[in-house]
Amino acid sequence: MGAFVAGAIVAGLTLGAGAAQADSIALIGGASLETSVTGVAWAWRAPDALSEWSTSRLVWGIEADAMNIHSRRGRPLGAADIAAIGATPNLRVEWPQQNVAPYAEVGLGAHLLSATQLRGGPSLGTAFQFGEWLGAGLRFGAGRALELGLRIEHLSNADIKQPNDGLTFVGARFGWWF
Repeated sequence: MGAFVAGAIVAGLTLGAGAAQADSIALIGGASLETSVTGVAWAWRAPDALSEWSTSRLVWGIEADAMNIHSRRGRPLGAADIAAIGATPNLRVEWPQQNVAPYAEVGLGAHLLSATQLRGGPSLGTAFQFGEWLGAGLRFGAGRALELGLRIEHLSNADIKQPNDGLTFVGARFGWWF
């Protein structure tokens, strides 16, 4: 938990005043067979859609996150927790209807990790990792201010350095748009 707090503080300092001007904030929780993931994310959306159709629209944005990746295994080698901060440009297709908006999204960005070996888990090779995700969810409530979504996310160094075991996890998120 201490690594998560440290990661969140570093992310907040790195993002500076920009975090206070974000369009949304979300709580993240996820897991793989080897890990559990918790974190927080801030999102910024472009003011105008890239394209709009009769029942949908394509929007883009950038998401910054601070995560704690926790080993679910008790082996002696590696860190029990890895803090990660990242930034991910993304595209989202939304199908807005009154107070709900189902969506599908994809993102490709970069993360910095506090360690490269997770106890009993993957060896990631470098502290720099590419991150990509594919997700779907629903914005709902008054003004579509609340969001509930699922993602599959992958971190990897793209073979910049071996080993490159990568890490894939399924995550849920609950967000608030303001």
